[in-house]
Amino acid sequence: MSWLISIVVALITAGLCGAGALWLSIQAVQWYRVTSREGASGYAAIGLALLGAIGSLLIGFIAARIGVAQGWGGFGGQLLWSLGVCAGLLALTGLGARLFADVPPRLGGEELDLDIELRFPAEATSKPADEAGQSRIELGAMARFKRVVRMRRSGDLFFDQARIEDGRWVLPGRVPVFTTRGKRVLLVTINGKSEGFLVPLPGRPTQRETQWSDWLPKAPQKPGLYQNVYSYRFRVKPG
Repeated sequence: MSWLISIVVALITAGLCGAGALWLSIQAVQWYRVTSREGASGYAAIGLALLGAIGSLLIGFIAARIGVAQGWGGFGGQLLWSLGVCAGLLALTGLGARLFADVPPRLGGEELDLDIELRFPAEATSKPADEAGQSRIELGAMARFKRVVRMRRSGDLFFDQARIEDGRWVLPGRVPVFTTRGKRVLLVTINGKSEGFLVPLPGRPTQRETQWSDWLPKAPQKPGLYQNVYSYRFRVKPG
């Protein structure tokens, strides 16, 4: 009789945890930005949910039999063992998937863009729009234990809004903040020449970061030393 109960318990567990796996797979598809082209995201979500249901069926049955061996041979005891084990594994899987996903931070419920202003060297006298042919801006995320950019997203440089400020050209730009993970690095290419800046942006920005930062990197106390290098400032902008 206990074997029949274990089979019923495993089926119930598969149904309940399968529903949980479906919800989790839908979240994972969004977290990992699976493309919806040709229904890829839908197929991925359903496939993961089915895998979760099948896994819950097998693991739930084994857990129920372990419950029997521990003296929990009744329906309630076996169900408690089966659901407890499968729900715990599902929760750990979801936690791991969330921790390793590149999920955009939010402020006030809205995703964020990073506004930047790139200040040109004092010796750069030509208008930045004249150099727009080979120029781009990207925000990268650094690998946790390696000094490499593991992922990056492209943004826009607004050459029509370039202006002169204190005798130096300033070029605005914007790039999406696409993850809470890793240190951020700003990668800018102007007329084929690349510059990289480590951005002191926290994983989860607050209202403080909606204000413009100082010009970075900060110049040492030697007048004129940083006049002929690129510098930048930033702020986050919801929406």
